Amino acid sequence: MGYSWKTYSGERVFYCDYSGLKTDEMIKFLHETCEILKKSTEKVPLLVNFENTTGTAEFMNEVKRLGKEVISVKTTKTALLGITGVKSVLVQGYAFFTGEKKLKTFQTEKEAMDWLLSP
Repeated sequence: MGYSWKTYSGERVFYCDYSGLKTDEMIKFLHETCEILKKSTEKVPLLVNFENTTGTAEFMNEVKRLGKEVISVKTTKTALLGITGVKSVLVQGYAFFTGEKKLKTFQTEKEAMDWLLSP
């Protein structure tokens, strides 16, 4: 768990690692990362790791709200890791609700980074 700025091919990407967090921890972490994004003076590519997490109604409600208010406003593209099974359906619902068009899931961090930094 944690967030950091990663450099890939000379470009900065904001990385958020939710792996292994429980719902209340995920919501707290979501608020922390959105505060960091709000302070950014420019839009940034975002890489998010959801491995070993569960998509709950409480988290989805909060991420949809903040997705519209902060994430879609402050990011150029969002790449997701660890999206399998039911989480795939939740991601589709999130994209529909927020209107997010530059959101994609990946199996590897390399694939995600290549897409995030592509034109």
